[in-house]
Amino acid sequence: MHVTRIATTEDLERLRPNWNCLAHGMPFRTWQWLFNWWKHYGEGKTLYTLAVHDDGGVLVGVAPWYIERRGSDGLVIQFLGAGEVCTDYLTILGTMEHSSAVSTAIAEWLVGASEENVESEDRWDLLDFESMSVGDPNIESLLSTLHANGCVFNRRPAANCWRLDLPSSWDEFTSDLKRTQAKTVRRVSRRLFDSGRGLMRTLDKPSQLDERMRVFVDLHQLRWTSLGEPGCFESPQFSQFLHDSAADLFSAEMLDIRCLEIEGQPVAIEFFLTSATSRYVYQGGLDPDSLQESPGHAIMSTIIRDAIEAGCQYVDFLRGDEPYKVAWGARPLQTERIRVAANRLGPQLRNHAWFAGEAMKGWIKQGFTLNGVH
Repeated sequence: MHVTRIATTEDLERLRPNWNCLAHGMPFRTWQWLFNWWKHYGEGKTLYTLAVHDDGGVLVGVAPWYIERRGSDGLVIQFLGAGEVCTDYLTILGTMEHSSAVSTAIAEWLVGASEENVESEDRWDLLDFESMSVGDPNIESLLSTLHANGCVFNRRPAANCWRLDLPSSWDEFTSDLKRTQAKTVRRVSRRLFDSGRGLMRTLDKPSQLDERMRVFVDLHQLRWTSLGEPGCFESPQFSQFLHDSAADLFSAEMLDIRCLEIEGQPVAIEFFLTSATSRYVYQGGLDPDSLQESPGHAIMSTIIRDAIEAGCQYVDFLRGDEPYKVAWGARPLQTERIRVAANRLGPQLRNHAWFAGEAMKGWIKQGFTLNGVH
């Protein structure tokens, strides 16, 4: 295994032809998602993507990372896709047969780049990985090798992802729903679709994309501003990132934007990513004045039903513990934040200080709660 650091956008683009073969159908790991993130969020950061080739020169693994200097933490490595984009299921990419070897090779390279007596432009102080799937074998292999070579790490629980396992038929799915949820689904179907008042539009061709994105942004912002929140599209970076990603993902047949119209007016919309086995419900919006029509039930039931008919294994509601996910029967998937301090005294002392500070915050918060002060 040969590990090479990719430090320029031009070199990163050379990985594009083989990148998605290593993503195994997961949209958030694809070139379309992560390169667009780098394009819009890379200012002030430096690429630190590690490419792994086998002895024949074939790309067999990628660690899609960047590095930046961050306060007292020093030089911090994070995943492309981090931050406000809320990218779930990130990991070290690799072929099925080489995944463990890829993670081990990357860990050994990191150890060598950060040794006490080595002065290198590749030096790093901390790995900070948000929302990692608990038990991810690629991450576990990385941590095991780093720990064996003197690095130390902390793990803390993060927000759950939620996954709805799908049966073989819609009837079987609705029969398993709680009575109140099943009743709502049937009532909404009668009031909207059987009556002809409601129409569900899918994204069928490129010429529809700009208009569908406009409706999506408008409904998303309308919903959040009605709750006194700014909404994601107040961020110009996020808006530009998602527009570019949507175009690239739709071209790769990994995107749908489903819109519910009632009597000709758009009232609810969902932006979701697709693969052969699943649907990933990323973001939505709705008109608050339409809540009495239960548009969320209407649009989600069609996504789930179509996923079942397409032979998908699950619908994934991604990160966040919103009650509607439980109502649909989804199960939690644990995630964690992982911090790894490099195999040097300085980074480990700083990490220890950070950990002590976080623990103190927890104790203070718990003490306030116990005393009735919130």
